[in-house]
Amino acid sequence: MSSTEGNGTRLWVKVTLFVSLAVNLAILGIVTGFVLKGGPDGRDHRQSDLRGSLFVQGLEHEARRDLGRALREEGIGRREQRENMRRNAEAVISALRTVPFDIDAFVAGVEDRHQISDAQRIRAQEVFISHVEAMSDAERAAFADRLEAILKEPRKDRRP
Repeated sequence: MSSTEGNGTRLWVKVTLFVSLAVNLAILGIVTGFVLKGGPDGRDHRQSDLRGSLFVQGLEHEARRDLGRALREEGIGRREQRENMRRNAEAVISALRTVPFDIDAFVAGVEDRHQISDAQRIRAQEVFISHVEAMSDAERAAFADRLEAILKEPRKDRRP
């Protein structure tokens, strides 16, 4: 294998990791942001057309509040975690500005962020799953009905 092919493979892997990170962060941000802000209860939660995750949207108001409370108790979204993510972002930005470019430092920063966000996303998912598991049969059926209704709603962000 020539050095060009080896670099091409490394770049492909790095791009894949970066895209995976971006998708994970988007999902985590949408779910966590919506849950921590309490949903459409009148507080300032900067509603967008996305309105959070489908599953969070399908929960009743009180269930969203309970889920948000449980996530906060788990430490998801705490100041320390946000500061950790900020320090990581600063390290990645620093790596981008380094001349000559240090690809290893950049990749390490991206991978660290990916691990941090994955851990938060997995824990948030576990809390959500536990919440659904605790539902009665009737509550789960009503939840499924609300999800189905949401899927049938026309999306506001689509052009006619």
